[in-house]
Amino acid sequence: MINKNTIKLSITIPTYNRAKYLDECLNSIYDQKEVNFNEIEIVVSDNNSSDETESVINKWKQKFSIFIYKKNSVNLGPTRNIRNVLNLGRGDYIWLFGDDDIFLKDYAIKKILDIASDDKYAFIWVGSTEIGKSHKRNKDRLIEVDHIKLLSSLDSGLISRYIFQKKAYSETKRTFFETYLDQIGIILEISYKNKSLIVTDSLVGARRNNSSIISRTIFLDYIKIINDFKNIYPEKEIKKFKRRIFWSLLIFNLAGAKINRETEYNEEFVKYYKDFPFIMFVYKLIWYITPRKILLLFKKLYRRFIKA
Repeated sequence: MINKNTIKLSITIPTYNRAKYLDECLNSIYDQKEVNFNEIEIVVSDNNSSDETESVINKWKQKFSIFIYKKNSVNLGPTRNIRNVLNLGRGDYIWLFGDDDIFLKDYAIKKILDIASDDKYAFIWVGSTEIGKSHKRNKDRLIEVDHIKLLSSLDSGLISRYIFQKKAYSETKRTFFETYLDQIGIILEISYKNKSLIVTDSLVGARRNNSSIISRTIFLDYIKIINDFKNIYPEKEIKKFKRRIFWSLLIFNLAGAKINRETEYNEEFVKYYKDFPFIMFVYKLIWYITPRKILLLFKKLYRRFIKA
């Protein structure tokens, strides 16, 4: 019998009705090289799937030394299912991994185990690339950062990039279940008190636009969460973060909300950005002045030439 105290890494996978992708995900774990699988556990929290997920689990659980599978009696929602799977992880480190993502490099797990061996970092953030795109341009660097530098780098809600030290995770107290980005709150709380590491190497392959959570509110969730840390992070850093989120994410979603006449989104946006004069000017230009037909045209052009 394997002692849980020897588990160095838990790969925790929340899943729901993605049997095909989950199969590919688990296969990419199985293909990892130079890994002692007696030191690794695979943990899957199934959010009451109705597809072939259990068949996929039965196929793979025989191939791994330690495989934990829990099927929820009801769908807990994505955020609570993520917490559920994190809490099940027993390793020294917990790699939160998306059910539709894969490992791009067959040395990914070994690399993280080597980094984690001295137990120095409470959070490790790894590089990612869209599946099918070239990932050779990413330089392989290890960058140690404090919580301020990490905040200025965060640009993705892709969960497969997140690795938490179990001890540091166990000490977190805040939850953000009303958002889709509770895991961002975990990162901010952990990194404030501990050292973090950015691994620039693209270890993770992600699928574009394959999330079951396609909602404009997810981008406002970033702002809701960072506001909860205003007594910890300097005000100027929070403002820089909010500006960056606006220009990289929210401006397109604001236009989308106008196109779909989502008044509630408009009200939430104003609440979080009312103290930013130029952003409010851009907001008024989009929301009150620019015709919907023009925004629709820009949307088509954006999808055709930028998202192609």
